[in-house]
Amino acid sequence: MSRSIRIVVSTALIVSTALLACTQAHAAPTAIWFLPPGASAALDTTSILEAVSIYTRDLGLTVERGSDAPSTVAAESLAEVVALVRSRDLRLAFWYTVRDPERDVILYAVTNAPSGADVHALKVADVGTPELYRAMALKVRAVLTGTARLEPQLQTPALPPSPPAARPPATSSPPQSAAGPTVPPVRPANARRWVSIAVAYRLTLPIDRRLLRHGVVVEASVPFAKHFELSLGIDLTSESRRTLPEGRASLFDLPVRVGVRGVLHGRRLAIGAGPLVSLHVLSVSAVGFDSTRGDALAVAAGIGGEVAGRLRLNERFSLELRLLAEAIVPRTKFSLHGATSVETGSALFGLRAGMLFDLP
Repeated sequence: MSRSIRIVVSTALIVSTALLACTQAHAAPTAIWFLPPGASAALDTTSILEAVSIYTRDLGLTVERGSDAPSTVAAESLAEVVALVRSRDLRLAFWYTVRDPERDVILYAVTNAPSGADVHALKVADVGTPELYRAMALKVRAVLTGTARLEPQLQTPALPPSPPAARPPATSSPPQSAAGPTVPPVRPANARRWVSIAVAYRLTLPIDRRLLRHGVVVEASVPFAKHFELSLGIDLTSESRRTLPEGRASLFDLPVRVGVRGVLHGRRLAIGAGPLVSLHVLSVSAVGFDSTRGDALAVAAGIGGEVAGRLRLNERFSLELRLLAEAIVPRTKFSLHGATSVETGSALFGLRAGMLFDLP
């Protein structure tokens, strides 16, 4: 049985590592650049960065200060911003101008789109308008989520045509557009995941440290409210072996856990905690030195809780670390030749580290 478990653990870890590598290789850009206007700035750059970070936090994007904004809005300068967005693999670059004599703020944004670069020009508000930074951040969010197309757009110069793509050799892969690599579309802010799959390694420490065990965890979780999720998972653990005066004994524990967690999400970090219940299927094998053999099967229940921390890598993958504490009832004992060979104990603790994959 232990050899089968090692094969399952190794296969699960290899598959999860390969899936992570493939997803990261094709991940959508996750950076936004603000292009400040230089010495002629009419607005505070730090306030703009903070406001945009707050109102795009749930999109899992990083807002950074980039190079200076174009001095004019012309076809050539827009083409330079498009080249910047593609070369830096940005999701979006934005800047603003103040139009005279109205003194209204105009937001310009260039996005990476599957069909090519998109240029947006939106009126935000007058310079002296209260909550101007919030209004600008909401415009940036509208561009990212696609709702800006429903708003009135100011006319911008047409981008110069892209050069035609070179004909590839007959044996090469299908050609890419000269406009650059295809970038996955922006995931809308209201596009909620319907399930998350976790694959992790867990170290389990019972009260009796001689029964230390470890293995792989596979879990599915489903959000059912803004800050809550329901999970169902199973542990595939190693056998715990003990040498006794009467012989040898081994314990195999197959726990199935159901839990509810409350989760608070930041821009890239998330923390969660909640209760869980479990069903432990316990299988014990014992062999005496007189070659006497015995096998037993029992079921125990557990109740406890978990604390979790997550670090988002991109729109789909997160790293996760969890701590588990669980009380086991009833306290199950197995005996060999009248002496206790294995006792499950009244509680166990666990440390888990792994990957979380969100399905849309």
